[in-house]
Parts: sequence; structure tokens; C-alpha cells
Amino acid sequence: MSTQRILIVDDDPAILLTLAASIERLNPAYEVDTCESGSEALASMETHRYILLLTDYSMPGMSGIDLARTVRVQSPDTPIIMMTAYGSDALRNQVANLHLDAFVDKPFTVKQIREIISGILAETTDAPHVLVIEDNNDLRRLYSNALARAGYRVTQIGALAEAHQLVDKNQFAVLLCDIHMGTKNSTDMVREKRAKLAADGTHVVLITGEPWYGDIVKEAGADFLLEKPVALDTLVGLVGRLVTSPGL
Repeated sequence: MSTQRILIVDDDPAILLTLAASIERLNPAYEVDTCESGSEALASMETHRYILLLTDYSMPGMSGIDLARTVRVQSPDTPIIMMTAYGSDALRNQVANLHLDAFVDKPFTVKQIREIISGILAETTDAPHVLVIEDNNDLRRLYSNALARAGYRVTQIGALAEAHQLVDKNQFAVLLCDIHMGTKNSTDMVREKRAKLAADGTHVVLITGEPWYGDIVKEAGADFLLEKPVALDTLVGLVGRLVTSPGL
């Protein structure tokens, strides 16, 4: 599995800790480094290549804008997200020439950051994007790790509510989802999003321990049903066939 580094810069250690833990859960391939100052961030960028920079605007010493200006010269293709407590509209006018990729107003939620990062990175890599939806933490990590090791870009989540928003805002090659998600069934979401998924060319694979769901899965518009326990080589092989044979 190829490691992809993300750099977070903020003078608040609590924000760094929370964001790093959350972002690393997005994809097993992500490795998050944190810095508490712009100068520390620049030193880190001399020794590591980052696929994304997430920086606070207001910090002692070098500001987020100064850091972004330097990064734009040294690594012009690196996506940059700016966090600010001063209002992003006014800030956009100040840094229009920097072509920052996103602004996030404080206070923000971790969910907002995750969605923005997923959207930006979805546009910067050619690897097929797989969305793993599973409320069992161990199974979600197991599936995601296997797919990431196989070279796929993986977003993993544990709730259907977040899945609805991600499907609306992003395009996935494959949606891999457990049928039983708490008190709800993912077949309802697949049925509701059928038109969007079809337009995006998204293949839907549903997972269950109850094989009698076959007819319901077909009616909902899913492509395949996998029965638990799922062998990882079977899972990775199926995803591979789906992304290389669109008409399958």
C-alpha cells in the first residue's frame, strides 16, 4: 500500500489531534503529519511530499497566508485548504491569486473537513474511488485496508446519513455497503439514489449474512450481493472486475 501524506498546520494541539485522527480514518493509505507553525511545516515539506495541506489562517509568526504563498512557489500543485475564524468571504478577496482549493470557517465540524478533503482528493488521483459503508468498525477497517492495499482510493464511513451526502457530492467507481446499518437498510438508500448512481457509472455491491435478500437487492438496483463472511480476495477481485469491465 502506497502511503499518502497529508499535512495539518494549526497552533492549537487539540485541533491537530482531532483532525489527524479523523482524516486518517478516511483512508488506510493516509498518513497525517501535524505542525504547530508555518516554519515547522515548511521544514517538514522539505523532506516529505504531501498530497494535501490543511492550514489555519491565524498563527503566531508565519500566517497561513504566508505559508500558502511559499507552498504555491515550492509545490504549486499541492491542494491547500485554509481554516479561518475571520470569515472566508473576506479572506477569498485577499488571496484570490493563490488559488486555494477550499476555505473552512471556524467553528467547523470534523464531518465538514472530511467531506471537503474527500472531494478535493477525488479530483487529484486516477485511482478508482471506492466508498465503504459498514457500521461494524472492525469489518469496515478490514475491507478498507484490503482495498487500499490493492491500490484503490477508499473512503470509509459508518453511517447511512453521511453516505447519502457523500453520494450526492462525489462520484464513486464502487459503493460497497452492508445491508443492515443500525435500524435502517442500505437498500433504501440505493433505491433512492439509483438515478445518480447509474449516471455516475457506480457499481453497487451489498453485503449481508442473510442470502434471502437477493431479490430485494436486485429490485433496489444493486449489482451484486456478497454473503458474510466475505473473503477479502473475493472482495478485491470483484471490485477489480467491476472497475475494469464497466459493462459487467
